Amino acid sequence: MLKNDKQVGIGAIDCDLEKATCAKYGVSGYPTIKAILGGKGKSYNGARESEPMKEYIQRLSSNRGTKGGSAKCPLGMFKSKLKDSVVPLCEEHFPDDKAKNAWMVFFYEGKSASAADLKSVANTLASELGNFPADMNKALKTQTKRRDRLNELAKKYDLALKLPPKGPFGMEALIKIGAVCCDCSDDTMAFCDSSLRIGEENIKAPQVFWVQNGQRTLLEGVDFSSVALAQRAIQGLGFSALHQEKAKKTSTGGGDDEL
Repeated sequence: MLKNDKQVGIGAIDCDLEKATCAKYGVSGYPTIKAILGGKGKSYNGARESEPMKEYIQRLSSNRGTKGGSAKCPLGMFKSKLKDSVVPLCEEHFPDDKAKNAWMVFFYEGKSASAADLKSVANTLASELGNFPADMNKALKTQTKRRDRLNELAKKYDLALKLPPKGPFGMEALIKIGAVCCDCSDDTMAFCDSSLRIGEENIKAPQVFWVQNGQRTLLEGVDFSSVALAQRAIQGLGFSALHQEKAKKTSTGGGDDEL
């Protein structure tokens, strides 16, 4: 199909043998077709026929390098750089194994009845975890030590917290909060379809993933409330007293350990 095009390579990966590679590109259901550009995966959700696939690949190849960072992503319901602390994400701009922070990433549909509530909860959570709107006046940004921020969260939501004798140090955000709008464009729809396919099952938005070191973990059954999501964030960071106790029981054969 494209055998004479030196800019394009065609390959296949057996995810049973290459689990780490498939996890890196967010492949959890099969079969999945992705284009890889600049080390980033881009999902294909069109017809499984040669001509549509060829057109898709050629279009991607011709559009390479036209935008950078989150400018590539539809803003969805997080349009304001003065009010929204949540980062709009998409497949071209998604935390990978080089990301400094852990992320909590929402996949949502902006036209759904629950969208407004989700926006409020996500922005509140992002702020409480130390994130600020991109264009917020620096004078308005309240800098708080990470350890103090954890204690404030635990006090507000009555969470069981277990911190080391010292730290965590620094004043940066505890984690970053991002969101993918699943009904904003054909590309984000394809990315959501790929990301929300677990084995042979298609799960529906809204969903939330914990993303760290390039690995995505679906937070199954999570309640989309500030307290439940704050608990999951503290748990993911390893500072939940309940989670630490559960991990001890697991190490001695006394229970399961899940994020």
